[in-house]
Parts: sequence; C-alpha cells; structure tokens
Amino acid sequence: MSERTNATSAKGKKGKGGASNAANSTKASIRPPQRITTVQKLHMKLLEAGIGAGDRRGPTDAAIAAGMRATARPGPGTEPPDGSVSRDSSPGIDLVPPPQEPPAEPPPPPPPKKPAKRTAAQIFRELARCRAEQEEELKRLSALEFVPVTEEVVNKKAVELEEKEAHDRAERRMLALLSLENSIASKEKALEHKKKLGDKALQEKRNLRTVLAELRAQELTLAEHVRRTVVALRERAREAVSAVTQQKVTDARQFGEETLSLVREAQQQREEERQQRAQLIQEIRQLETTPLPRFKELDLTETAGHGLLDEMSIVEQQRERSAKRPPPVSSERLHQLQSELEMKRGERLRKAAERRAGLRPPRHLTALTSAPLAAVVRSAPPGVGRTRAEEEAVYQRRTKSDSCVRLGASSQGVTTGTSQSYGCVAR
Repeated sequence: MSERTNATSAKGKKGKGGASNAANSTKASIRPPQRITTVQKLHMKLLEAGIGAGDRRGPTDAAIAAGMRATARPGPGTEPPDGSVSRDSSPGIDLVPPPQEPPAEPPPPPPPKKPAKRTAAQIFRELARCRAEQEEELKRLSALEFVPVTEEVVNKKAVELEEKEAHDRAERRMLALLSLENSIASKEKALEHKKKLGDKALQEKRNLRTVLAELRAQELTLAEHVRRTVVALRERAREAVSAVTQQKVTDARQFGEETLSLVREAQQQREEERQQRAQLIQEIRQLETTPLPRFKELDLTETAGHGLLDEMSIVEQQRERSAKRPPPVSSERLHQLQSELEMKRGERLRKAAERRAGLRPPRHLTALTSAPLAAVVRSAPPGVGRTRAEEEAVYQRRTKSDSCVRLGASSQGVTTGTSQSYGCVAR
C-alpha cells in the first residue's frame, strides 16, 4: 500500500498532481458500499463491547479464541467430531474461508505544499502566537487543584473494575459460544447445500454422459452412412471413368476407320478427277485438231442479247408482222390504185411547177403524161422541186415493195412470202 501511495505521490509531483489526486479521490468516493456479513456484524458487536482489544484479553479469552479458530478451521488431516467424512474427496475444500470483500483503498494523500518563503513580520507574528499559547497552557495547569484520594475509594474502584471485567469476559464468552454455534449451523447448511449441488452435478453429469453417448452413436451412424455414400460415389466415379475411357477408345477407333475411309474415297475421287481431266484434255485436243466451218449457221430463233425489253428473234418478228399485216389486196386493185396515185402526184407536181414558172409551162413538163416518174425527176432542173421529186420516188419505191410482199404472202406460205419480200427489197 505504501508503494502505491508513493507511486501516486510521485506521479502527482511530476505533473498535474492536483488533478490526478482529485480524480482518485472522486473514484474512491463513488465506490459502492460494501456488504456486511454476519461474522463481521458479530466482530463489530464484540468490538463495541470492548472484547476485541488485545490489551484487555486474558488467558481464558485467548484459549477460547484459539479453540474457536481450531474448531472453525480444522486441519487437512482432521475429521469432524461425529465421525462423518466429507463427500468431497479433495482435501482442504471445507477449510477454505468464506469470500471476503476487498478492503477499501484509502484515498491518496494530498500533494505536498510548497514551502512559502516567510517574511520577518510573519515570523514575529508566529512567535507571538506560540508565546500566547504557552502562557494559556501554563495558566490552565496552574488552575488545576490536587485532590487527595483515600485507599477505600481506590479499592472500591478496583473492585468495580474487576467486576466489570468479569462481566465483560462472561459476555465475550457467551458471544463466542453463540458465534461458534452459528458457525456450526452455517457450516452444516453449507455442507447440505454442497451435497445438494454435488447430487445435482452428478445427475447432470449422468444425463450429459447419456446424451453424449447418444450423440456419439448418431455420429457413428452418420459417419458410417457417409462412408458408404463416399465409397458408392467413388465406385460410380470409377465406373464412369472406365466407361468414358472405353467410349473414347471406341470413338477413336471409329474416327480412325472413318478417316481412313474418307482418305481412300478422296484418293479415288482424285484419281477419277485426274482421269476425267486427262480425257477432257484429250477431247479438247481432238476438237482443236478438227477444222471449224467458215460460215456460221443462222439461227432464226436466237436473240441478239442486248438486254432490251422488246428484244425479239427473227421468227418472233415474222410472227408479229404477219399478225399486224392487213389483209391481201388483189393485183388489179393494186395496179389501179397505183396508177391513180401516180396521176395525182403528177398533177400536183405540174401545178406546183406552173405556179413557180408562171403561166407558160416549162419544157421538161410538156411530156409529163407520156414520160415515167423517174424520167420526170431526172429531167427536172436543179433547184426546182428536186427534193420533192426524190421524196415521191422513194415513196413510190416503198409502195411497190409493200405491194409485192402482200401479193407474195397471199399467193404462197409464210416462208416463201418472206423470201420474196426479201427479194423485192433487194430489187
């Protein structure tokens, strides 16, 4: 305790001593009150009665106290007076004293005050005060009077003191016996309580052992089930691995056979292609050696291939023309129409020439009625109706060709008429 006090005081001296001491004193004051046991109450009563003082205790009291200590705390090898043996096999359990509350720690001492430097006036005042106190003490002692006491009074006072001491000793003896009985009763109660607790602990131990045995049996059953399951799973895995391995071997063999067959087929196909290529090259060389015709044969059903929408072959054009062609006209009617047309054209040309040349007709128009159209055109002067004459000649030629085509188509078939029309156009 002194070391702790010194350490606390040293901490206070180093720095913030006042604050730390105040905090420690506050903690000590906040500490909850201690619980007072029955034994402590008896000791307090004995102290109040004056039995606890060591100077007043006689040999009898010391013997009683020693007997109480020996009875309350028997040795490890001793037994109870009734011959009963404690149920607990561990030695010294009954000798363990009851738990005591830890003593309250005293508050730390206040920090030492720093000595203040005194002045001369303070020293003189202190000296005057000490002298006044000495004088007052001398006056009080001198005022006391000495009263003489007789021997009878002293003897009487001694007898009273002895009686009081005997009474106190008897009271202390009775209180010791009472505390002994109370301790024996409390010990019996504690033993009974311990016995009940021991029986309860044994019963709980038995129950726990039963539960532990059941749990171990369940764990063993579960472990056996898990072991069987693991063995079955491993067997299945082994079988699956062997099956997969066998399947892989089978697939590899089948794949090798298929690959070999495909390679053979590819070789055969390449051989066939090589033979076909050689045969084709031979045919091409034979075709190259054979002479080609000089003229291309005409295919009337072939189109030009220009990509036009109205693109047609010659046969289609012939069919379309034959469909659009008007009905054939007789040769007499055709000759009559042609003569009328020529007469109208000649009349028109003559009137035009008269309008240009005046009233007198020119010499090249005097023989208009007897000369043909070609002669009239050739005899016409340059610059006078030349273009009109050419147009009339071309139109007359086209009319003749159309009339030839109509006559040929009406008299013969389609092919013959076509050849005649080409011939008319050529002529």
